[in-house]
This record gives sequence, C-alpha cells and structure tokens, in this order.
Amino acid sequence: MKLTNIEMSNYLNSLQQISNKVKGKLGYAVARNIRKISDELIEFENIRLEHIRKYGTDNGNGECIIKKDTSEYNQFLTDMQEYATISHDVDIYTVDAEIVMDSDLTADEMNMIYFMIKE
Repeated sequence: MKLTNIEMSNYLNSLQQISNKVKGKLGYAVARNIRKISDELIEFENIRLEHIRKYGTDNGNGECIIKKDTSEYNQFLTDMQEYATISHDVDIYTVDAEIVMDSDLTADEMNMIYFMIKE
C-alpha cells in the first residue's frame, strides 16, 4: 500500500490507541502493522525531532516543545511539509471485515483502522 509519512504517522497513532483492546487475529494484525509502520517512520521521526529541537524551546523538564500560533511553529510546519508528503510502499497486513466486526471495537475505532480492512 502506498502511504505518505503523515498518513503512516496518523495510522500508527490510531493503531497504538486500540492495541490494548484487540486480541487474536485482529490483535496480531494491529501489532504487525505497528511494527511495520514504525520501521518505515524511523527517518521521518528523526527529522521531525531535529526540527523540534531547531525551532522549539526547553520546557524546563529537558523536553523541547514548539508552541502553536508562533512563527517558529509555522516554520516547523513549512519545513516538515516536504518530508510529510514522501510516499512509501508499506506491506500493510489486512484482515477480513468479519474479524473486525466480531471485535469489541466501537464504530469510531473501526473507522480508525479502516485502511487495514479487506474490501
């Protein structure tokens, strides 16, 4: 499946949110896709962290943050745009819709993993 860095980042966030709610075949698929997407995002995440350090300030706890609605944040978004739209072929593990429907996921949660449901 062809995905951009920002799509993968969003999907990874979705998978991580539901990972403790699924088991069996769906749990396996979620865990596998977390690993695959995480591996694909290593370089993008390194670049993102470099840019956070470049434009951010120390929050007093040793963490660098960028406040929204600042020129630094806008510059960060501008710089990251070219990296966010880079596409990759990712081997997404898909599951049958029946497996998802038999889970305890809500409709919102099912929608979060729609990309990995076979049509």
